Amino acid sequence: MIALNRLRQKIQYAATTPLEQSYLRESLILRCSQSKATLILLTTTFAILLIVVHAPTEVLLYWILPVFLSLLFRNQFAQNIRPTLETAAPEILQRYDLILRGNSLFNQTLVGSGIWTVGYSGNPDAQILVTLIICLFGIGAMTNLAQDYLSFKLSTPFLMFQPILFWMLHGKDGLTIWVPIFTIFVLMLRAARSNESTFRESISIRFENAEILKELQIERQTTLQALTNAEQANRSKTFFMAAASHDLRQPLYAATLLHDTMSTLEAPDAMRALLEQQGKTLSLLMSLFDDLLDLSRFEANQITPSPETFRLDEALETLATQYLPECQHKHLDLQVDLMPVTIRSDRQLLYRLLSNLISNAIRYTERGSIQLHIADTANGALIAIRDTGCGIAPEHQSIVFGEFQQIYQQQEHGKGRGIGLGLAIVKQIANVLEFKLHLTSEVGQGSCFFVTIPAKACISPLN
Repeated sequence: MIALNRLRQKIQYAATTPLEQSYLRESLILRCSQSKATLILLTTTFAILLIVVHAPTEVLLYWILPVFLSLLFRNQFAQNIRPTLETAAPEILQRYDLILRGNSLFNQTLVGSGIWTVGYSGNPDAQILVTLIICLFGIGAMTNLAQDYLSFKLSTPFLMFQPILFWMLHGKDGLTIWVPIFTIFVLMLRAARSNESTFRESISIRFENAEILKELQIERQTTLQALTNAEQANRSKTFFMAAASHDLRQPLYAATLLHDTMSTLEAPDAMRALLEQQGKTLSLLMSLFDDLLDLSRFEANQITPSPETFRLDEALETLATQYLPECQHKHLDLQVDLMPVTIRSDRQLLYRLLSNLISNAIRYTERGSIQLHIADTANGALIAIRDTGCGIAPEHQSIVFGEFQQIYQQQEHGKGRGIGLGLAIVKQIANVLEFKLHLTSEVGQGSCFFVTIPAKACISPLN
């Protein structure tokens, strides 16, 4: 019992980490899958031995029968535990490992004992043939235990040292036999160690890949959940913006109507000035609610373009006429250079896009000029709206089309001039109409917004 406990402590695999458990699990799977082949091969060899070797049958059976029964037990045990190995707990795997290792030790001892059982029959042919069978069994064990060097190292000496000792007892006559057997044994040990190292490396790589895949799956689930939450939050925001802008416009309409009524009445100059300021504030609020409602409709995909054919240069000329008084009020030079071109697109959406860009240019330009230009490019018609205003810093240009991005306020220009929806709406309209937007800007020099209308939307060629 003491010896058995020592053996148990020596050969038990301490599967304390997930990687070591993976080694043990794969090793058991391979050993179980090879047990049947070992049984068939050795049974065939024994049958040939019974036919060829001229030795007493009962002597051969004394050796063959215990070996066959031991291998039969191993094969049956392997078949029974094989379906459970994928899900077995670590302590169960260690128990299976201990049984298979003990069986390997027992089998190799039995096979090696054949040199004594059959060898002492006095038949030289039988001695040589049994020695050959033992060596072949050792090579087979090296293959079968390729992933378990400890089992091979513990059990193979009980197999190989028996024929070595047998032939050493023959003196010089056995020298030419036991020396090669010992050499084979040493080479087998080295090969078995190399095989296990390769096996462990492959399992380690597979384990690392599995861990990486598991982490990626977790990150993917986390990302998908975050994306779902973000989409839900965005839908909630869109719904709130639409509801708030719609509901708040009702009292705003009433306030506007009341203001218009009061403006028709006789009033002192001081009151007239207050009414004028009130009118500007109401107009600003109405514009703000319009922007909120439009943005929510774009985000909810409720805007569908209604294409029609019209002159792009005439549309831009109309907008220039509309914004000319505002430019004159700020002493800005409005320059127009428009090529005649006919396009097919949504007139109202294009008006809104260009109107936002022009009003933005005027709002943030205190001196200089506003330039409206249509040019011909390989990709279609190019609209350029250039100003000599405060410009946009390079670090802000990538986010200028985002919602609620108050770039100019961050640069300490134009405080109180909006909440950052104008260019966001421009971006949404461009996406709906499949236009491309581009920006160049330099702080203190001004900005230029480019709108490219694709060639497929241009009816007449540009000159």
